[in-house]
Amino acid sequence: MWRRALYTLILAAMLQDVNVSWGCVAGYYASHYCVRAFAQLFGYFAVYRHRVFVEVSPYGGTYRCNRVQPLSNQMRREHRFYWAMIKRQPRFDQDRLFTTNDDRVSLSDSAHRGFASYADHLYENFRPYPAIERSQLRARLIDLATTSLSGEDSMPIPDRDEYPDLVTVLSVAYLRIYRFREYLDELLPAGGGRFWKTHRSPTWSIDLFHFPPRPN
Repeated sequence: MWRRALYTLILAAMLQDVNVSWGCVAGYYASHYCVRAFAQLFGYFAVYRHRVFVEVSPYGGTYRCNRVQPLSNQMRREHRFYWAMIKRQPRFDQDRLFTTNDDRVSLSDSAHRGFASYADHLYENFRPYPAIERSQLRARLIDLATTSLSGEDSMPIPDRDEYPDLVTVLSVAYLRIYRFREYLDELLPAGGGRFWKTHRSPTWSIDLFHFPPRPN
């Protein structure tokens, strides 16, 4: 999920010059994959084949798997379930960057994504995909990192009624990715272990992503 989040944010940054709707959709998925990575880190999984939602927790030297209860029909959807599970964690329950992601209200990532998913059929033309130099993409992602962190305290949530708001979509996706990386670095022992050390900075993204320290 962590790698998917990085990959789709890179894709969204590349798409912003091609089609704002596609950029908004890809940017949303960068956020969603990061949120899903958080939820699965805490032991929450949507088991698609069985249509159940479970929590895996340590138990007597092994693991126990229990159904998550109670869940309303609205919560039995991946794009609500994973987001809601983060709000069950004391570390994040008051964090305004992580919401319940209710697509029935305007002020939510998924409502903005839902509009973007169909907006290109309404008034945007399909255009050839222009090449982008890696150095240009790197500069774009560095700028995203700098502006997102500097405005973190007042960063809004994407609003369907403000579509297209690609700047906000990309900014909140970057901040959630930053939080995940920061949380794992804090949680794991020095060095992070072989697994996190390998995946923390994938070779295909190491020269693109920029994770500067928080501004003082």
